[in-house]
Amino acid sequence: MKLHLTKTTVAGLALPEGKSEVTFFDTKLPGFGLRIRAGGKRSWIALYRRDGRLVKLTLANADALAPEPAREFARREIAKGIASDIDPRQEKKKRRRLASETLGGLVDAYLTALQEKVERGERRQRYFTEIDRHLRIHCKPLHSTSYHLLEPSEISARLKRIRDEVGAVTANRVRSSLSSMFAWAMKNDGLAKHNPVLHTAPPLEEEASRERVLTDREIAEIWQHSGPGDYGAIVRLLLLFGARRDEVGGMCWSEIDSEAGVWTIPAARAKNKVACALPASRLALGEIEAVTRRDGRDLLFGARERAFSGWSKAKAELDQRIIDARQKAAEQAGGVTRPLNPWRLHDLRRTMSTVMNEHLDVLPHIADVCLNHVTGRKKGSSAVYNRADYMRQKREALAAWGEYVAKLVEPRNED
Repeated sequence: MKLHLTKTTVAGLALPEGKSEVTFFDTKLPGFGLRIRAGGKRSWIALYRRDGRLVKLTLANADALAPEPAREFARREIAKGIASDIDPRQEKKKRRRLASETLGGLVDAYLTALQEKVERGERRQRYFTEIDRHLRIHCKPLHSTSYHLLEPSEISARLKRIRDEVGAVTANRVRSSLSSMFAWAMKNDGLAKHNPVLHTAPPLEEEASRERVLTDREIAEIWQHSGPGDYGAIVRLLLLFGARRDEVGGMCWSEIDSEAGVWTIPAARAKNKVACALPASRLALGEIEAVTRRDGRDLLFGARERAFSGWSKAKAELDQRIIDARQKAAEQAGGVTRPLNPWRLHDLRRTMSTVMNEHLDVLPHIADVCLNHVTGRKKGSSAVYNRADYMRQKREALAAWGEYVAKLVEPRNED
């Protein structure tokens, strides 16, 4: 059916009885028409032939665009479609495909790839757990959005919400996890063409570095109340070796040379992927020897085939034991209970380094080597010509630190 499509004629058009769809074509511009469907939806369309095939374009909602501008729009699209090398139908399919590829689907693919790295020992389970929480929980409101069409403004709005509800540091971590995922997608067969996170600002421009160094009294309290069992031994070894949490939690018998008194953290388990041999002090050797060996199990701590887990609960219980002991001491002395300032297991590592540098006359680069810090390792020409492993210096430094701790935690002989 053809007629001149104007505001007046269009207003009087309706779907004939018994039909589910009808198109009224314009007499002024061939191929331009108004499509009316059951339910009242009215759309402007354009038809033209390209390479002998009929192409049909849906242009706009007729209730939102008047006939004259719709006709001009159709004229441009028809001319562009005929002259272009791009098939608009394929473009439409592409747009639909892109819209169907949601952020939630990308999260699933990325986490699957990341889990495979964990299983190969290239990433730590703790790292995966944090990324999983950032992307699955904190970014869940964005999961239904196409990651191809995700705007930086949408990401910024979500990060602002996380900052207000959880904290700025967490928002920064979520932003970093999102950016890492998009970077992976860009490298992985071009799943993503760009990284929209790069066009957002960090919720917290500068994060304050942790500076907590435990006092001698706090060291003694933590040792005294660390308790029996795996967690207690791990805490004491963390203090004595200055190692990272997961390095001690995953300690294996095969890593320990009992005769030499050395624990070697293999490169696969070290954060910087560099193996580190640590001579054990007198107290550290005692802690290791006190661990009961379990048949057929290389791991010192944890259960079954897994290293130690349950860190948060065990740490909370340790804090409570310290608080209870302080309260009891205050009641007996008739004083006020001292509050327990927040601390982390990583503070044990910082404390060892600080005491080594300030009180034990350990050279800074030796303290860094004990911590397996990159800054303490040789660089440039030194890395080529200086092959020293500083084992003697490390043994002396860790032994001195061990005796420093012993004076704080071992009963004194008054005689």
